[in-house]
Formats: sequence, structure tokens, C-alpha cells
Amino acid sequence: MAGGRELLIFAAVFLLLLYVLYRYRSSQIPFHRICLAIIIIGVCCRLLFLFFTPTYYAPDEQAHFNYVKYLYENRSFPIQTTQTGAPTNDWEYYQPPLYYLASAPIYAMVRNSCGGDHYASVRVIRLFSILLWGINVLLALKILENLRVTSTFIKTFVVSMVSFLPTYAYLSSVINNDNLLITLGGAILYLLSRKRSISNSVVLGVVLGLALLTKLTAVVFLLAIAAMLFFQWIRRSLSFSSAGFHLVLILVLASAVASPWYVRNVIVYGDITAEKIANIRVHWPSTSYALQFIQQYMKESFWSVAGIRNNIRFLPRAGIYLSYLALAGLLYGLVLRRREMRDFLEGEGAAFLIATALAIVVNIALVFRFGMLYAQGQGRFLFPMLVPISLLMAIGIRMLGITRLSRNAHLFPTAFFLAYLLSFISHSFKIFVQLW
Repeated sequence: MAGGRELLIFAAVFLLLLYVLYRYRSSQIPFHRICLAIIIIGVCCRLLFLFFTPTYYAPDEQAHFNYVKYLYENRSFPIQTTQTGAPTNDWEYYQPPLYYLASAPIYAMVRNSCGGDHYASVRVIRLFSILLWGINVLLALKILENLRVTSTFIKTFVVSMVSFLPTYAYLSSVINNDNLLITLGGAILYLLSRKRSISNSVVLGVVLGLALLTKLTAVVFLLAIAAMLFFQWIRRSLSFSSAGFHLVLILVLASAVASPWYVRNVIVYGDITAEKIANIRVHWPSTSYALQFIQQYMKESFWSVAGIRNNIRFLPRAGIYLSYLALAGLLYGLVLRRREMRDFLEGEGAAFLIATALAIVVNIALVFRFGMLYAQGQGRFLFPMLVPISLLMAIGIRMLGITRLSRNAHLFPTAFFLAYLLSFISHSFKIFVQLW
């Protein structure tokens, strides 16, 4: 629940919004000015999390750190022998290695200059996560540009959500391999939003392979790519043979990059994913109970959780209700305002939205699968698709007519997400202070 300080933050942001709306009642604030302010505030909020989140007080942070440390000390890949929750904190050893390989030079630099100071090592590697978020914001902007999105409301909504979504703001300030996957996912979506060419597909195949070397959940992008090529064929922007050629080229290159790791899994563990080696199978009292628990946990942990076991939560229902409102807006637009929905995007935008929407559905299904097996159906596993999720939500909210309220209605989502994040930080720090 919100305390007095959090309510004051909401009130302060609301009053600031009213002042800005009055101050600029006869003109529209340019998107680039809002975007710059959002990015600066996003960096500052993440730096607060970076410095003040207690060391290892993030999901599996110590296990991720130990993987990086192992690579530095042993110059070889580890083999998973323990399960989640083991006192050795090494249950991430089965994960694909790219994030840890990228973090190892950072750890080496800090260790050589600061010795074995874990405080310094953890925080410098956390800084790498913030850098990855910054790249993801830039990729989101390029995706909007490629899709020819002209609505200031939609662009501002997307940038605000990618920058101020509480759980993502927290996650992108700590050590976690999801951060690299999210950014590589942004690169894949950026390449998908561009005009198809052989060089584009070559880069797309390599980046997809790198994503698969970061985390297996990158498989959702396979569907997005295949669906995008299918819709381009349906729209006759690609011939059947050309679409097939691009798909095969992408798959061959991705397999060439990622397959050595998964062949190693089969040799070492006898399983291509190796997930059953580290994760503990859960037996639910009933399927209905499991589904109810997983969907609730997924929604709450998508919006506003922090802590070592997602134990810090702040008003997740605020975000959940916003997503319901956006879904209602999308359905309203599909049924009653189809022409206006088509007008939001030009060219390949519709194909991109449909392809990524299908990938989001599959991503949700994979989260449910992981939840059913291991009770770990976390909302952050949807963050690789955060840009299309925020784009679809922005369209849904806009369909409800919010832009008619003010020429600066694009400030509404910025104010909402900013108040949400600042209140979340305030709430989280109450817990952090007790742990220092």
C-alpha cells in the first residue's frame, strides 16, 4: 500500500502536470524536449538503485556475479552441479554465457584496480546494465522512426514506459542477464522494422544468435521474424521465394552462432536447455490454483517489484489496471474504429504490430510454462518484448480519446509513469535502509 510519502509524490507530480498544462495551454511541448527529460530522469533513478540497492539484493544477483567471477578466475565455462537456492549461489552456471563474457572484462578491470572489493565490483557491473538500458531506449526511438509513428502521444508513451516502468528501472540497475537479452531483443526488433535486404537479414541472423547465447527465451523472436516475413509475403512486399530465402538465411546464421553452446549442453547435461539441472520442479495442489497464481505473479512482477525474491511490491494494480484499459482501447479500435487504428502506422507498421503481438502471446505462454514447472513465471521475462508491448498499450489508450483532453495530452503517460517510479523508489528504499 502507498504510504504518506508516496502519496505526496503522486500529488507533487500531479500538481506539476497541472502547472505545465496551464503554462503551455496554447502550444504543444516538442517531443524531443520531453524525451530528453525522460532519459535524464531515467538515468538518475537508475543510479539511485545502483548505489543504494544492497549488494546482491536483487533476483539471483549473487549467482550472476559468481558466474562472472568464475569466468575471470578459471578461464573456462562452469558446469552446473547445484540447484536453485544452494548456499554456493552458483545456480546460474547452466545459463548461456554471453552476458557473463561481456561482464568479465569489467570485473577484471575493477578487481585489478580495487582488489576483491565486492561493493565496487557489483556496482560497476550494474553500471553496464544501465548502459544496456540506454541503448534500448535509443533502439526504441529508431523503431518508432522506422515505423513512421507520428503521434506524439504514442512516442511519448513508449519512451516513458521503457524508461519509467518500475520493475524494469530496478532490473536495469542490477546484475542480471535479462538486461543484455532485452537490448539484443531491441536490436532484433529494430532490424525487423527496417526494409528487408540481404545485409539486414545477415545482421539479424547474427544478432538472433547472440540473443540465443544470452538466454534461451530469445526463441520468441524466431516467431516474430517468421511472422513478419509471412505478412510481408501476404502484402506482396516480398515474394514467397524471397521470404523463404531470408528466413533460411537468418536461421542458418543464428544456428551457426548459438549451436555450439547448445551442443555443449547436450554433451555435458544430456539436455539442450539444461534448465532442469538447476531449477527445482514444483508440484501444484491443482492446475486451477497454479494458473491463478502464475497469472497474478506474472502481472505483479511485470509492473512493480524489487528485492532478492521480488518481495518488495508497490501498487502493482495501478499498472495492471492501465494494461486492462489499454486492452479495452485496442478492442474498441478493432471493432469500431478500424480506419483510425490503421492511420497510426504506415507501410510495414501493421505487419510489425501483428507479428510482435503473436510473439508476445507466445512469450506469455512460455512464462506460464516456466511457472507451471518451477513456479518462476516472472513478468520480467516479457521485457524483451517491452517496446511492442508499450506500443500496443499506447495505441489502445489513445483510441479511448485521451488526446482530445489537451494539446499536451502526451504528458499524461509521462506523469503517470514518473509518479509510479518515484513512489516505487521511495517505497523500496524504506526496505533497503533496514538492510544496510
